[in-house]
Amino acid sequence: MRITITDVTPELAAEWLKQNTRNRPISADRVAKYARDMIAGHWPLNGEAVKRATDGTLLDGQQRLSAVVEAGITVTMLVVEDLPPETQQTMDLGRVRTLSDNLGINGVPHSLVVAAITRRAWQWSQGNLKFAAYISPTIPEMQAYLDANPSIQRSAELAVQIRSAFRVAKPSVTGTAHQVLLRIDQDAAALFFAQMLNGAGLEDNHPVLTLRNRFLTDKITGKRNPFHQDVGLIFRAWNGVREGRTMAKIAHTADEPMIKPI
Repeated sequence: MRITITDVTPELAAEWLKQNTRNRPISADRVAKYARDMIAGHWPLNGEAVKRATDGTLLDGQQRLSAVVEAGITVTMLVVEDLPPETQQTMDLGRVRTLSDNLGINGVPHSLVVAAITRRAWQWSQGNLKFAAYISPTIPEMQAYLDANPSIQRSAELAVQIRSAFRVAKPSVTGTAHQVLLRIDQDAAALFFAQMLNGAGLEDNHPVLTLRNRFLTDKITGKRNPFHQDVGLIFRAWNGVREGRTMAKIAHTADEPMIKPI
């Protein structure tokens, strides 16, 4: 076995990929994500190796090498060569570490909620208003977004508080909505989510009370809305409050365009 630290050029990556004859299908989505991270400089040498067999067959690293080709830049990688071909059966058996794992290791409170809100807020920032899975961030992109938007931690704390008081509220939904709305009006957002937390003192047909009742009804009837639909319901209530309207009922279907909060 031979171990080296190699500057892998797009040309070298393409040459090794010619020997990619015994591997699972390449994920174009993952390759695109890796390429974005490489171009952004979020690809440090971390000990994960490209692995090649004694006959030159590529055993592990096809996504990374394809990303080097797609990015068109040279990336320094750990390379392990001269491995017996049968060792491929024991590669990539571990669970991929997530952002919430990294946050938890670093002692960040509510790490699961923070990670979920970060992912959705990033998607919203990219114009992915229905939070479709095919437009999603890499771990470095999520970390960079979280670093640039520390208010996400506050959104997570608030979402957990609302969940404790109003059990049907999903923290990732309320936290993501809070992230979007506080950028429109921080004071109005603080009042809106305080009302959503306890519902106290709200008159009949107040948009927030109608929103709470809608979430309760969905829970009782066993209705499970897509993520973007629940966010849309919050935005409809928010717009009602901003416009001074009463709302006897609130509706937002999964198929209609996302509501633009005002």
